Amino acid sequence: MTLLDDAKIITTANAGKAGTLYSIKPDSGLADLDITRATTATRVDSVGVIESVAINEPQLDYTDGSCPSFLVEPQRTNLFTYSTGLPNGGWGGNSFIFNADTAVAPDGTTTANTMEVQSTSAYSFINVTLAASTTYTFSFYAKRGTATQMKYYAISLDNFTTLISQTDFYPLTNSSTWTRISSSFTTDAATTSVRIYYRYVTPGTGTFYLWGLQLEEIPASSQVETTSYIPTSGATVTRNRTIFSKSGLSSLIGQTEGVFFLEMELLYDGAFANISIGHGNTDWITIGASGSTTLWLSIQFNSTWLIITSGATQPSGYFKIAAKYKSGDSAFWVNGSEITTSTTTGTIANNWDKIESNYIGFTNQWPFYGKIKQIQVYDTILTDAQLLALTT
Repeated sequence: MTLLDDAKIITTANAGKAGTLYSIKPDSGLADLDITRATTATRVDSVGVIESVAINEPQLDYTDGSCPSFLVEPQRTNLFTYSTGLPNGGWGGNSFIFNADTAVAPDGTTTANTMEVQSTSAYSFINVTLAASTTYTFSFYAKRGTATQMKYYAISLDNFTTLISQTDFYPLTNSSTWTRISSSFTTDAATTSVRIYYRYVTPGTGTFYLWGLQLEEIPASSQVETTSYIPTSGATVTRNRTIFSKSGLSSLIGQTEGVFFLEMELLYDGAFANISIGHGNTDWITIGASGSTTLWLSIQFNSTWLIITSGATQPSGYFKIAAKYKSGDSAFWVNGSEITTSTTTGTIANNWDKIESNYIGFTNQWPFYGKIKQIQVYDTILTDAQLLALTT
């Protein structure tokens, strides 16, 4: 027998449809996650092409390699009204010629722009009205042509302060694949008008390619910076946030002991960003972030805290974490190390029957945003050797 044989629930980013992320185990569909997102979204498919996914369909995203992850994102709006054809949407400038729909874009369509540099110090810009004292992310896809330099920057038109320093993004690109470039900036209290530039200052002429421009506001509570591409063609577009949950799992979740395992990457969203398992607001396990560099981990039996910690270091990138729960014998393991233990005793008061992408029992509070490679649930505790193997 293997650990996978012992697991009662195994969910990966393997397959889904509108409203559902399929679980591998059980194969009855009992543990398939319910997915809610009231708008379409985009993902990167297995061959690197950006494609649209339907309302409520999970974003099974291959951005990070050949193994997909389930992308769970906050609500965002692309403030650029034209994300592809740059001659549209208010772009102006000098000595740049925009040739729209002249190159194959990251979504496989011929909607990318060939920008021709006509002389030294060529520039193009767009003016946008934004909110004061607010953070934004500017992003776009770029690919090299014959130009040997490509710069962007942003300034306040209210006081001419620099919001994004002149940045040469040529070294980040190549001529065969598209690269997404992004930079965040914060307007000051006096700035509501911003100008974003592309600029070429090296002597000579040349070309480069642009597509997929996006400008999104980052709420004060959020540190999720660049989110998935939001296409626009004449108006701003909002992609709603993704929520997932599943109830009716009491036959699969251990009611006195067990293990809750995740392989994921957190995209911190302020306060507490959690995935939870349990029932209501008195019986639960929560795994998430309490800050951009720390974890929030808790186990509660009938309002008795077996474990509560908000100081554990949050690993960067993907990590594996397991919560072992049992009265008098609880622990959290992260990436092969036991980071906290507890001998506190307690009794679960309600049937544990749910998995939710927020703090369980508090509807829509402290939702999780990030990337999930797998979820596993066991209805008995595992040995230290097994937990080491599971989280390594």
